[in-house]
Amino acid sequence: MTSNAPSDGPKAGRLQRWRESAERARVRAEEKFDQVESMRPRNRVVDALFGSFERDSAIGGALFAGAIAFRCFLLLVPYVFVVILTLGLGADASGSDPTTIARQAGITGLAANAVSAGSTASTSVRWITLIVAVYALISGARNLVRALRVVHAVAWRLPLRRSRNTTRQAFGLLLFVSMLSLLVRAVHAMLQVSIAVWVLGVLVLTLVPAGAWLWFSMRVFPRPDDATWIDLWPGALLVGVGLQVLQLVTVLYVARSEEHTSELQSPDHLVCRLLLEK
Repeated sequence: MTSNAPSDGPKAGRLQRWRESAERARVRAEEKFDQVESMRPRNRVVDALFGSFERDSAIGGALFAGAIAFRCFLLLVPYVFVVILTLGLGADASGSDPTTIARQAGITGLAANAVSAGSTASTSVRWITLIVAVYALISGARNLVRALRVVHAVAWRLPLRRSRNTTRQAFGLLLFVSMLSLLVRAVHAMLQVSIAVWVLGVLVLTLVPAGAWLWFSMRVFPRPDDATWIDLWPGALLVGVGLQVLQLVTVLYVARSEEHTSELQSPDHLVCRLLLEK
């Protein structure tokens, strides 16, 4: 027992100092938090931020965010499969090289390699996979629209009313996703022109999703009758900025990966990697 005392003493001392440092940091953080919270009556921005956080916590916003993210994933997986299989089948029908068709459509990198890898399967397998993917795509779009309607109803504390236009809204969502994908490719091509043109494209790529979200918030999602576009545009702008930041981060991350490894991967592995670029 006595032989362990010298070794235990320094360890216990370091542990105590760590605890004291953590306690001091916690106290300072609480003091700063109280100082910022005391600014709520005098600062509308601080009050809005605290109010948003409190409302998000009250309705379980993190849980809803996870549910929406999962629905988005279930939409993007069949979407990428449909694009890849359609280009591959189109190349077979025209007797062209799948990679050439993909590049003519403005698809390069991993996507072009995925189209080429997908063309190695038999035609019957690709048609069956395409039919299943189309069904999964429409189903995923409908489920995402329903989930967004539920989240908005809960956030606004409104009763959820059944919508008869879910399928039409789902096709509208798919059309918007396709147009947004083309816009992303166009903005990427603007980088070859000049930085100024690319910055302008990034601004447009931020405002387009924001405007689309504002339109959906006004026409599709539940909202109070007295809520106007002036009340909804800050949230729509946050969606646009968030999507743009996410897109830039994922593109920069994927750009560091070695694209030549995609030649050794199967089509389903390529699809999973392509989801990072969407």
